[in-house]
Amino acid sequence: MSNNVEINTIKPDNILVEASGKLIYSNCREKGKLILSNKHLKFTSKDGDIQQEFILSKISNVGIFKVLGFLKKGIKLSYNERYIMLFVKYPDDWIKLINKQLAVECAE
Repeated sequence: MSNNVEINTIKPDNILVEASGKLIYSNCREKGKLILSNKHLKFTSKDGDIQQEFILSKISNVGIFKVLGFLKKGIKLSYNERYIMLFVKYPDDWIKLINKQLAVECAE
């Protein structure tokens, strides 16, 4: 028997919140579900397939996506030097949650 003991210190990917939304990229709009976990922000299609997965530590900026310059319609992510727009209800709340997780991720 070996004396080497390996301890897994990696936290599991726990879902914190999920809601319906719409992903916009490359002139494509797809309806599905936005899922925020302690490590990722994921967008899944209606049938549950992961369409986009964003590692929280690689998100450099999160902001409000507006229509007509004043209607808050969603969030805009800066991820790997490109912008991704997600239509969601309550974008201010999503931004607060994402920023909170980003702060936790940076602290670890």
